[in-house]
Amino acid sequence: MNMLIKNISLSAPVVTDERTALSHTFNILKWVLALTVVADHFLRSYSVTAGDEIYVLTDNLNVGRLARWVESFLKNYAVPVFFIMSAYLFQGAAQQSWQTWRDKLRRRMRTLVWPYFVWNTVGLFAGFFIALFFVALGLNSEALSQFDISSWQWSGVIGGYFYPDWYYYPHNTPLWYVRDLLILFLLTPLLTRVVSRFGLPLIITLIAVCTFCFDGFNHRYWVSLSYYCIGLYLAVNRIDFSGIRMKWLLLAAAFYLVNGYLHFTCRYDFSATLKLVMKNLNILVGAYVALGGVYVLVKYFGWRGTEFLAGASFFIYVIHHPFKEAFKSVVFFFVHPQGETTVFFTLILAYVLYVGVLLGMYLALTKVSGLSKFLLGRGN
Repeated sequence: MNMLIKNISLSAPVVTDERTALSHTFNILKWVLALTVVADHFLRSYSVTAGDEIYVLTDNLNVGRLARWVESFLKNYAVPVFFIMSAYLFQGAAQQSWQTWRDKLRRRMRTLVWPYFVWNTVGLFAGFFIALFFVALGLNSEALSQFDISSWQWSGVIGGYFYPDWYYYPHNTPLWYVRDLLILFLLTPLLTRVVSRFGLPLIITLIAVCTFCFDGFNHRYWVSLSYYCIGLYLAVNRIDFSGIRMKWLLLAAAFYLVNGYLHFTCRYDFSATLKLVMKNLNILVGAYVALGGVYVLVKYFGWRGTEFLAGASFFIYVIHHPFKEAFKSVVFFFVHPQGETTVFFTLILAYVLYVGVLLGMYLALTKVSGLSKFLLGRGN
């Protein structure tokens, strides 16, 4: 096996310019990873209410297997890679002056702060208006009584925008990533100095803490800091992906698959601590496999990313969460599946349709002058 891996070599690169290869790599990953985030939030469902019928998905063996597979192979893998790419692009390969940092920060504030408040506000009000819609159409007669009004209390409203996660999640939950990223952009000059000063030992320490930190809330902040610093380390030391070796990439991919499979099949045989370590290790290895694997596909096999799908990835990320349950309910209401297998495929169908609808919405958004700037903080 070792000899087989050692003898694997790549042909001459199809894409010779390093910046072009990285651009396509990041564009592909933005889109693919956004799909995995939606899959994680959409497919790991407990129940779906459609009219007078409640589909208890936790009782469905097929849906249960799918949810465990998503948890083992997709859940929590996207955001660490987003942090690496964001830090790498924000810092750049050259040493930054204070003026360069301020200029970059001003652009990032424009493209992140406004969308953060817009889509957080959508998350705040979406539940109430969806409940009204469900009652009006007879999709769920108890939707209004099930609506949690506590998020509209003063502390809840403010907390959903500004408080850390151990007090309140954002009203639009996935926006915790945007909030953390804004804070890390502000701290980049300090973090860059620390990373430059302490180098690889600091990165190894952060990874170790991130791997063995088991508090759910604290772990999220360690993930944000650790993977952002990895991106800074790569940028500060001008490390691109051209030095990737197929031997290590294949070994990492094998570890990711085997470890993920064990997490999927033997989870009840392991302690909670061991399962968390396995998961955290796979997040790290998965980031390497994702970045290195897609880079190889771009550089040596000519894969291409598109600006359209890269732009759509941010839109899908910020809009998908408030409306996902409502969309599932509508699909289940019209399909009215009976039997475990039919329910399973209806859930898959709903996911595919949801991504298609969101992509169509983004396409329409780009055609309306000024609307994409208002909703996404960027021009058409």
